[in-house]
Amino acid sequence: WARLDARLTRLVPEGRRGDPQEVADVIVDAVNDPTPRLRYLAGQDATMIVGAHRQMAFEQYEALMRQSLDWHD
Repeated sequence: WARLDARLTRLVPEGRRGDPQEVADVIVDAVNDPTPRLRYLAGQDATMIVGAHRQMAFEQYEALMRQSLDWHD
C-alpha cells in the first residue's frame, strides 16, 4: 500500500490530500440523494481523473495513468 499511496500523491494538487470533511459531505449527500447515482466524486483529483477518462479512449487514459503514477507491469 505504501507504494501506491506514494504514487497517488502525484495526482493531487501540490501533493496534498483531500479534505476529509469534503468526503464526509459527499457521503451525506449520497445517502440523502432521492435519485442515487452509482458514483459520487469527492475532491479535485477525482474530478480531474474522471474528466480525463471521459475525454480519452481507454488505452490513452490507461497510458496516462501509468505514466502519471510511474506504474509499469
